[in-house]
Amino acid sequence: STDDKIWGGGKDRPEGFLEILVRRGGSYAERPVFTPEGKQQGSLLLPSGKVEEVIQGHNLCLNRIRIQIAHLLVGHDSTTRYINRMVFGTGGHAVGDTSTPISPDVADTGLEGQILQKNFATFEFPTQYSVRCVAFVLESEANGFVLCESGLMSADNTLVARRTFPGLNKTSDFVFEFRHGLLA
Repeated sequence: STDDKIWGGGKDRPEGFLEILVRRGGSYAERPVFTPEGKQQGSLLLPSGKVEEVIQGHNLCLNRIRIQIAHLLVGHDSTTRYINRMVFGTGGHAVGDTSTPISPDVADTGLEGQILQKNFATFEFPTQYSVRCVAFVLESEANGFVLCESGLMSADNTLVARRTFPGLNKTSDFVFEFRHGLLA
């Protein structure tokens, strides 16, 4: 179609990256919060326990992110299309093997086994073309589950990015810090 020729046949899309920090639970520290101009406007109390493990890799920006961006550019429904939270789940792996993730597909519309959603604790702009959104699965959350997937969700409940990873057993001993990044 003409749209496919203009948009590169669906191959060109924003890029994403996910970093998961598995932190020892129980420690918190104040972190400063800055305005876009670089002025400190307060602070947040965030988990700061020792990092025991780091998982990194690309997250997949789904087809639906392009729809959201197009509408945001012209202010159409702009109050509901912005990304405002992360979702976490237990799906996205080989049957019976949580250590073997199955790659997400650009046409995905949700997680396979969503169990939790969290508003962003913070977000920042590492470069002028990127944003990094951070959410925490705290000591009291999702215990007893093996988390294998996460994603970015907009206020209108549209999943726009998804990542699967080898299962992380969640216990009250740990805080998981998820850092989803998007590069336009």
